[in-house]
Amino acid sequence: MARTDDGGNTWTTVSAPANVTPASIAYVPGTGTYIVVSPAGDGEKPGCALTSDNGATWQEIETSTEYNAVAFVSGDAGWAGGITNKSHGGMYKWMGTMPTAVARSPAANMPQQFSLSQNYPNPFNPNTTIEFSLAKSAFVALKIYNIAGEEIAALVSERLAAGKYQYDWDAGTHVSGIYFYKIEADNTSLIRKCLLVK
Repeated sequence: MARTDDGGNTWTTVSAPANVTPASIAYVPGTGTYIVVSPAGDGEKPGCALTSDNGATWQEIETSTEYNAVAFVSGDAGWAGGITNKSHGGMYKWMGTMPTAVARSPAANMPQQFSLSQNYPNPFNPNTTIEFSLAKSAFVALKIYNIAGEEIAALVSERLAAGKYQYDWDAGTHVSGIYFYKIEADNTSLIRKCLLVK
């Protein structure tokens, strides 16, 4: 499995569920959660699993039904088509909230406001880490700009659940100088300055 944060220009390999072979994937709107399903096949594993941390960890929901496809229209309504054996097909409907086990952190530790931290290390060469917090689910865009105001990298462009996040920026192909990183979420934007020294 692989994911992209820049509209498909680059891809990063992520782990797959241990006991489900991904065949179809769906984003659950407003939750930061992705669901994968599998119809199985020669040597493949059927079932359904979900992740709320971009594939770092997976929760397997069940591993017996052979699902062909999955789609969600909201955070609490979705459908999957599958079969329980080779001769009987069916449609399955999910109604309810995502399992609490997929929450990024306990409610007591959830951020209370939208914030963008200073990158570290700073100055840096060539890698640095950018952290931010979301008090509620939002579509997030995190981009890097040079001193001329030109966008040179997009680290995030997706809906994320409330929580704390960190992303690494590899500036190995860029020259020394001042750069800016800007985050936009829920009609609010924050910007900070960083210094690349080679």
